[in-house]
Amino acid sequence: MITQALAVNGAKVYIIGRTQEKLDTVVKTYSKGITGQIIAIQGDVSQKADIQKIYEEIKSKEKCVCILVNNAGVSGATFESEAETAEEMSKNLFHDKDATFEDWVDTYRTNVPQVSYMSRPSLCSPGLTM
Repeated sequence: MITQALAVNGAKVYIIGRTQEKLDTVVKTYSKGITGQIIAIQGDVSQKADIQKIYEEIKSKEKCVCILVNNAGVSGATFESEAETAEEMSKNLFHDKDATFEDWVDTYRTNVPQVSYMSRPSLCSPGLTM
């Protein structure tokens, strides 16, 4: 776990997630006996307003961010990602009778645009806004 590896080596690590309860569990579980800190911020990285809120909160506490790990991701419950061939993968992703276009869009929204939006704010450039 990236968070644990950084925090155990003395880093202050901000973790972000949609569910405060899950964030609190991570902090409680992995903060024991470490030299760094794990700090939870509740937010949805697929929502631009939440990204701005996260940015403002970290900016109010830190002069800069030294490392950004953009690894939020989801997978649709109806998608089978394991396949032996390209044809099987195509069938799993695009021809599953239970999969909907909305499932794919929701997965895409979390896995792709968030990387761009989460990387845009620069905590080391105070004048930069989104």
